Amino acid sequence: MAIRYATSQLTPHGTTLLRKLVTPDESGFDLKLDLPLGLLLFLFAVWVRLPNLLTIPIFNDETREVLSALDIARGLHFPLTNVSTYIGPLYLYLLAAAFRVFGVFPELPRLFVMVLAALTVVATFWLGKLWANRLAGVLGAALFATASTHIFVNSHIANSASIAPLFTTLTIIALTYAQKKRSTLLWVAAGFLYGLSLQTHPTVIFLAPALLLWVLLDPKNRAQLKTAPPYLAIGATALAYSPALLHNALTWGSTRTSLESVSRRTYAFGLPESITDYGDRLAMHSIAIWRTFAAEFDPLRTLGDYVQFPLILYLVLLLAALFLLLRRGNSLPLWAFLWTPILLAAVDGSSLFPYDTRYFAFLLPLGYVTLGILLDTLLRGIWSWNLSRRRVNFTLSPRLALLTRLLLSGLVIVSIVRLILYPLDVLGGVNHWFVVNNITGAGLLNITRQASAAKPPRVWLDEDLSGAEYWLCNGATTGEVLQYLLILNSVPVTPGNLETIQPAPHDWLALTPAHRNLAGKRFVIQKIAETPPASINCAPGRIVLVQIQALP
Repeated sequence: MAIRYATSQLTPHGTTLLRKLVTPDESGFDLKLDLPLGLLLFLFAVWVRLPNLLTIPIFNDETREVLSALDIARGLHFPLTNVSTYIGPLYLYLLAAAFRVFGVFPELPRLFVMVLAALTVVATFWLGKLWANRLAGVLGAALFATASTHIFVNSHIANSASIAPLFTTLTIIALTYAQKKRSTLLWVAAGFLYGLSLQTHPTVIFLAPALLLWVLLDPKNRAQLKTAPPYLAIGATALAYSPALLHNALTWGSTRTSLESVSRRTYAFGLPESITDYGDRLAMHSIAIWRTFAAEFDPLRTLGDYVQFPLILYLVLLLAALFLLLRRGNSLPLWAFLWTPILLAAVDGSSLFPYDTRYFAFLLPLGYVTLGILLDTLLRGIWSWNLSRRRVNFTLSPRLALLTRLLLSGLVIVSIVRLILYPLDVLGGVNHWFVVNNITGAGLLNITRQASAAKPPRVWLDEDLSGAEYWLCNGATTGEVLQYLLILNSVPVTPGNLETIQPAPHDWLALTPAHRNLAGKRFVIQKIAETPPASINCAPGRIVLVQIQALP
C-alpha cells in the first residue's frame, strides 16, 4: 500500500526510473540509465583517486615494470613474462600501448593504473546490477570507489598486481552471463578473461576453487558440465595464459622459470614451517582482509584494538552480506572469502599492510558488491515492512506509513553515506602522516621537473644514491626512482662513480651530501637544488643536485 502510494506521487517518468533502479534487469544494458550511472561512478572514482597520485605512496619497484613497458613501446624487446617471471606480460603490453598512444611522461603509468582502477568501480556496478539490481550496483560501486586500500595501492602503484581486480571482476561478470544464457561464446570469454587475470598476479589462482565450487554446487550450472562450453573455457584460460606457459617451456631447468623466480622471493613466499606457523599465517591474512574492508591502517595489538566500532561494524555487515547471498543461491563471495586466506597462508608468510593487500585485492569488488546487495535489501525491507498491527487494532494511514518509511530510509541513507565517506577520512589521515614524515615523492618530482625544463646535456647519478642508506623499503632505492623519473622526462641519465665521471660542459650531477666535497675537488660545481632530509627510516634520503664541469 505504502509503495503504491509513494509511486503514485511521482510522475510517470519518475515511477519508471524508480522501478528500473530497484528491480532486477533481465533486459541487459539500458543506454539512457546505465551509461550515465556508470559515467558518474567513474568520475567519482577518479576524483577521489587523483590527490597524491604521484607522491603517495612513493615510487617503488613499479619502476622496473614501467621501464620494461617503455622498452616494449620502443621496440627494444618483446618479453613473454613480466620483470618477475611468475607474472605474465599483459600489463607491460597494455602500458606500452598507452606510451605509444599518449607519449612518454612520468605521470602516465600511474594515470593509466588509476583509470583502470576507476573502470573496476564501473565493473563492480555492472556486477551488482547483474546479481541484484541497479541500486545494489550503485551502492556497492560507491563503497568500492572510496575503499582506502584500493585507492592507496591498486590505484596509485603502477604495477601489474594493481589491475588484477578489473580482470577478475570482468571474469565473474562473463561467467555469470555464461551460466544464465548457456552461451558457448560467453563461457570462452569468461575463461579467456580468467587467463588474463592470472597474468596480472599469480595469487589470482586462489579465486579458482571458489569459481569451481560456484559452478559445481548449483545443479543448473553443474548440468552444463556435461556440455563442451565449460571445457572450452578451460582451453581459453590456457590460451590467455600461454605467454607465461611458453616462457616456462623454453626456460625449463634454468633459474628463469616462474617457480624458480617465486622461490627467490623468500621475504614473501614460502611454505609454513609447522601447523602453528600455518595457523599464525591464516590469522594474519584473515585479519588483513578484515582491516582492508574496515579501512584500518593501524596495527591491531590489543584486545581493545579489535573491538573498535568501525571494525566490528564492517565485520558484521560483511558476514551478513555473504550469508545473504548464500541464502539467495550465490555462493561465490563466501567461497572466495573462505578459500583465499586458507590458500594464501600456505605460501605467504608476510603481510606488509597495506602494500600486500594486492595479494587478495580481487576480493574487494566481490565484497563491496555483497555489501551493496545487503544495503539494497535493507532499504527495500523498510519499504515492504507491514506497519499494520491487527492484534491491537492498530493501522497506520498511508500518509503516516509513508512518512515513517521516509524517516527510516533517511536514517539508513545517512548511515550509508557515512559508510561510504569514512574510508576517505582515514586515508586523509594516512596521507597526512606520509607528508609530515616526508615519505613522499615530491622532492624527487621537483628535481626531475627542473631537469626537464632546463634540458641539461646529461644528469649523472652518484652510485651511492642506490646504496643501503637510500633504500626505500619498498623494492627500490632513491637513486633508482630518480633515474626512472629522469628517463620518463626524456632527460639523458647515467649512473656512475665520482672517480670515473667525465662530464660534458653544463652536465648535472645528483649526489649524496657526503660526496659533495669530493665532487668539489674534481669539478667546478654550482648548486641547483636540494631535497629535504629523510625524517625517518625508509624516507627518501637527501639529494644534492649540482651543475658540473671539468676543472680548468
